[in-house]
Amino acid sequence: MDLPDAPIAYEGFYAAHFFTVRDQEKSKEFYVRILGGKLIKPENPCYIRLANTWLILNSGGGPTSRQAGGHSRNATGSEQNEQLSQPARR
Repeated sequence: MDLPDAPIAYEGFYAAHFFTVRDQEKSKEFYVRILGGKLIKPENPCYIRLANTWLILNSGGGPTSRQAGGHSRNATGSEQNEQLSQPARR
């Protein structure tokens, strides 16, 4: 990584946004070409400087055993609700 181009805060702070993306190339093109970000590291993960922020683009992994369809569930997903409604076994 080329540190002179990295967003280093000499005053105040910088924010970092981490995105898990399906297509790093397409996402990188959007943030660099369309929004005007500066590419710092090209891939795995990809770092982009945009204003006073880091954008970190990482490719997602495959589904886990609990996510057979490849979609994550949020805290209100039925799988978690079933687990919470079961009494603890001793």
